[in-house]
Amino acid sequence: MKQTFKRLYLIPLILFTGILLLSSSVFAATVIEPPWFSFSGIWSYDASSDALTTKITTIGTVRYTDGSFDTSLNDTIRGGKFILGTPDGSGGGVIYNGGANSLVFGSSVGGTGNMNLTVFEGSTNYINATMYDFIVTKDGFGTRLNPYYDADHIGDISANNSVGSRFLNEVYAQSNSVGNFYMGFTCSTGACSTNNFTGTASGTLSGGKLSVTPEPVSSILFVTGGAILAFRRYRQKKK
Repeated sequence: MKQTFKRLYLIPLILFTGILLLSSSVFAATVIEPPWFSFSGIWSYDASSDALTTKITTIGTVRYTDGSFDTSLNDTIRGGKFILGTPDGSGGGVIYNGGANSLVFGSSVGGTGNMNLTVFEGSTNYINATMYDFIVTKDGFGTRLNPYYDADHIGDISANNSVGSRFLNEVYAQSNSVGNFYMGFTCSTGACSTNNFTGTASGTLSGGKLSVTPEPVSSILFVTGGAILAFRRYRQKKK
């Protein structure tokens, strides 16, 4: 009877651990987790073809898992460019929405289909991944993708750990990684009055960040497993 009573402690312990982790995830939704890098670039939208072309011109700040930064500015990833969608032949990538006033993009006209995401330099690929959705938000703060850093909309992530990049090594060491992709659109020419893809326009990409972290579910299982192990060790000591 005592053994059964002791085992009952295990159930609320596991549930409590899961709740804490999920709650932390919710509260931290507006803070992007390392490792991540920032980027900037340009964009253009062709209303006649519903095509959005993005071109990343600079990878800037790099932050690692332990919270430190690439202060020496020599991480290999900084020299990379990345393409979102179908390559356009000039270092950019193309995705499509569902027509005027549509803020949902995909790999094909109509705003459907997963999108390829590739980080590369020359003929060397640094990261290959798949983006599952690209839903833009238009509000009083501007036109933005994933403004609360809570989408986790990139998967199938493969990192090249042979090019001397600490960032890529950290991503490679993870299992079941997910990506979190943010960018802001600043319109400078064309249909800028609403800046919500109703007419042909172009501008710059600002404040962009790409984060790659272990899948949240994996983290919950890891910590929960640790809690179970600790409880069992405690029971053995008490015997």
